[in-house]
Amino acid sequence: MFPRPTAEPAAARMKVHRPVQVP
Repeated sequence: MFPRPTAEPAAARMKVHRPVQVP
């Protein structure tokens, strides 16, 4: 989907695409 190495965890890509805001 994204031009990034599959070595990175899916969570990392999700975080970059949509950073989760922690209260």
